[in-house]
Amino acid sequence: PASTGGGRMTQKAHLSSDLVQRMLDENQQLLLAVMENQAKGQQRASVTYLRKLHSNLFMLGTVGDAQVNTSALPSQIEVA
Repeated sequence: PASTGGGRMTQKAHLSSDLVQRMLDENQQLLLAVMENQAKGQQRASVTYLRKLHSNLFMLGTVGDAQVNTSALPSQIEVA
């Protein structure tokens, strides 16, 4: 099970640029929907959008961390 989770993390860390862009575009739409619902006083309706936004942001953060860690490794080896 632990290795399965690691495999899932590796798959998530290798998202294509197209998928990342689609997620960013979706996040923009989610933010607009949240703001619209909040302006109407419909905070409960915003929860679904906020949950999806949170999921997307977490995924993008995971991908970003994996890319930073991977790209930082060769420079650390060269300096040492």
